[in-house]
Amino acid sequence: MRKQVVCKSCGYVFTLTKSEIQFYESKGYNIPKRCASCREKNRQEKADPYYGIYEAIANYTPLKKRRQRVHYAPYIVGGLR
Repeated sequence: MRKQVVCKSCGYVFTLTKSEIQFYESKGYNIPKRCASCREKNRQEKADPYYGIYEAIANYTPLKKRRQRVHYAPYIVGGLR
């Protein structure tokens, strides 16, 4: 019994053998939706110590807005002439 699965990321069609399907079911895992190369690529990306930090910085918005400074006209002794 072989099962053909289409990779969720790249669209590559890969097959799972009966022993692979039994392995995943015995461990309680879902059948993989990505091919082996895409799974390896994801593992390498997640192993990066800076994984997710760039997105976090790009999407950062402060919770409190800063107060705008009000610039007052300087006090002139004697008034304007």
